[in-house]
Amino acid sequence: MKRAPRALARSYASKKGLFIIFDLRVRWRFVSILSMMGVMYISKTDFINYLYCRKNAWLKKHKPEVATEKLSEFEEGTIEMGNEVEAYAREMFPAGILVKGRDLAGQTFTKDLIRLEKTVIFQPVFVEDVFLVAADILERVDVADSAPGSDLPKHFNLYEVKATSEVNESHLDDLAFQRSVIELSGLIIDKTFVVHLNRHYIKKGELSLRDKFVAADVTEEVCARMSGIKEKMEEAKKYLLSEEEPLGACDCIHEGRSNHCESFSYSNPLVPEYAVHDLAYIGRSKKKLKELINLGIYKMEEVPDDFDLDLKQMNQVIAHKYDKVLIDRTLIKKELDDLIYPLYFLDYETFAPPIPMYDGYKPFQRVPFQFSLHVLERGASESKHFGFLHKENSDPGPEFCETLKSLIGTEGNVVVWNKSFECSVNRELGDRLPEFKGLMEQVNGRVFDLMEVFKKQYYVHKDFKGSFSIKYVLPVLVPDFSYASLNIKEGGMASEKWRQMVLEDLTREEKRQIADDLTEYCKLDTYAMQKIFEALLKLCNN
Repeated sequence: MKRAPRALARSYASKKGLFIIFDLRVRWRFVSILSMMGVMYISKTDFINYLYCRKNAWLKKHKPEVATEKLSEFEEGTIEMGNEVEAYAREMFPAGILVKGRDLAGQTFTKDLIRLEKTVIFQPVFVEDVFLVAADILERVDVADSAPGSDLPKHFNLYEVKATSEVNESHLDDLAFQRSVIELSGLIIDKTFVVHLNRHYIKKGELSLRDKFVAADVTEEVCARMSGIKEKMEEAKKYLLSEEEPLGACDCIHEGRSNHCESFSYSNPLVPEYAVHDLAYIGRSKKKLKELINLGIYKMEEVPDDFDLDLKQMNQVIAHKYDKVLIDRTLIKKELDDLIYPLYFLDYETFAPPIPMYDGYKPFQRVPFQFSLHVLERGASESKHFGFLHKENSDPGPEFCETLKSLIGTEGNVVVWNKSFECSVNRELGDRLPEFKGLMEQVNGRVFDLMEVFKKQYYVHKDFKGSFSIKYVLPVLVPDFSYASLNIKEGGMASEKWRQMVLEDLTREEKRQIADDLTEYCKLDTYAMQKIFEALLKLCNN
């Protein structure tokens, strides 16, 4: 019986044109009645989730306990930085008025601001049919025949702020949805923009709003997809507001593991924790993945020996299916024999804020705030450890480079894990600090990527699970070592902790604890590389 009012309200709300007979004031009152009756609205976040994975979007609304994952500190920090970007973007419209909240009060305030013809509104709230939109920025446009106080439709430009350096397809779908809902309210949207960060902007002194952002006019692209988005909105309304849980697999069943939704395991109980979705780079080979799924093959051991896979994928299957370790000692030995001592095991930690913190940086450019260095001489039983951690809210670059220069010498290979990262950071340091450019080029010329031994398939173990990450390789080759006891266990958390240490109002003890945790984490990364190297050396010499 409790569902009857909700179902009744939905049936009214779903009828096209129902609100046309009401003026704005009555319309908002009707919306408030629906709110009290427990109507479930579809927000733009709901809609974008629907476009990505329909069943996950339904579960988020009806069974959030199976479709919501706790955000990590890094993810929470990323959201916070996104909010910071939007706050900066608002400064481009100094006369703007912010609508707080998406409840009835926020909806009413939005209507009042439109009636009073305020020029710019931040977070205006619109509810039409069952759709709810809180737009980032709405800017009134003066139209010649629309005099103040007239009853003619009001014209606006719509802006969506994104903490990215370019426009993508999801942004266009987002704006098409917003525009559709806002125009249902009787307003006219003249132009639509994505406000994103200018990738070419370099901070020099005070932040320049004019140079920091790009307002990309995407009106033509958004209008071109309006018809299709409106059709999807009708589909989403029927799907998401249904009380019946959708049956079967979710849309992510044909996606690689990294693109799975939060409720994947719930919606796809036949897919094991380690499945064909974990095949290396299978997300780039969706045709192969789809073929496996259509054959009902989910388990790695069920993949046919003659199935069309590349070398990495086939080795991964063989290692798991037959519990076989694939080792080419000759090629591993050749890689290691060519190394020049002393060996410098090096690892960086960086932070990449969307809004540049220091002069010389671009949006999202990495700030290298820490390194760990283990130095191993030929024949030595133990290495020497050195480290650097910048603890102040200032550019670490000069001190970072100077310290590295004093420790790394001019001869001997620099051993890293995934050289594209460290080498690109070095190039950025050299470009930003010309006095260290020669040093950084010299270091890059000495780099040896230990990960390549595993990426080139010289060593394949089932427990690598197709990954070349040190977190998978280390437990196999050096089982006594683990990150489990550390307070910081991965790079994303390290970045967020450094941000907290230098930017937030923490006690001296809290900052000291973060510094200690960062030191232990980064130190273990380079020591882990050394121990993996020694394990490979021992393997080749036995």
